This record gives sequence, structure tokens and C-alpha cells, in this order.
Amino acid sequence: MRAAFNAVERHGNVHNRKLISVSGLAVNSGIPEQPLGREETQKGALNRLNNLQEQLKESALKNLKKDKCFLVSFENGVIEEENKFFDIPCVIVRDIATGKDSIAWGEKICVPDEFVATCKAHNQETTIGNLFNKEFGWPAG
Repeated sequence: MRAAFNAVERHGNVHNRKLISVSGLAVNSGIPEQPLGREETQKGALNRLNNLQEQLKESALKNLKKDKCFLVSFENGVIEEENKFFDIPCVIVRDIATGKDSIAWGEKICVPDEFVATCKAHNQETTIGNLFNKEFGWPAG
């Protein structure tokens, strides 16, 4: 939620943080749980954004000031660069007033090869995040 707040603050050029309200809603990405490659990752983020907008059309978006409304979508994926694997987030911010999307990629972190192999062996239904949580005893979520 903090990342979405920061994205809206920067993208919307908002100078008064008290004017920002952020809510979370889980929506389907339409891709495997663990996307592989930039293309699949960006597709998942865009699918989430479109599904979010569609879900909100009949309720919340009707009552919002369209000139001050932004939707934010995140999707983490695994990319390969120089024979190493990395987990990287794709963030898309949509300005409801203009319909314009802004796409950015976050910082990437190196992922052990065996995590990617496990992910692939489970048809991309096991996420890198879940494997990190299990490996280090971190709580899910």
C-alpha cells in the first residue's frame, strides 16, 4: 500500500499527502502466479489494472472525482540478464481522467537458480516470493 501511495503522490504531482487515499483490492492477472520475462510480467500488471478498473466501474469510480483518480497495479516477475535471474516489479499507474498509463520497473533482486527451477517445475504456480518466505522463515503476505 505504501508503494501505491508513493506512486500516486509522484505521478499525480500531489503536494498535500492528506489529499491521497489508497485502498487495496485483489484482482486477477490472467497469467501464471509467477510470470517469467518482462513481457509476461507487464501483461499481468496491465491485466490487473484493466480488471481493477472494470470491477470499480459499477461502484467506486462512479463517485470519485475523475480528474483526481489514479489506479495502480503491481506485478512481480522473473527476468534473466547475463545468465542470472532477478525478481523485478512492474508498476503501472493509470490516470482515470486521461486514460493514460505510465509504466515503470522497480529495483531487481537476484534470485537463486534453484528457486527459478522450482518455479518452472511447478508450472509457475509457486512464486519466488513464497520460496523466499519458506527459505528464510518469513511470514507470507
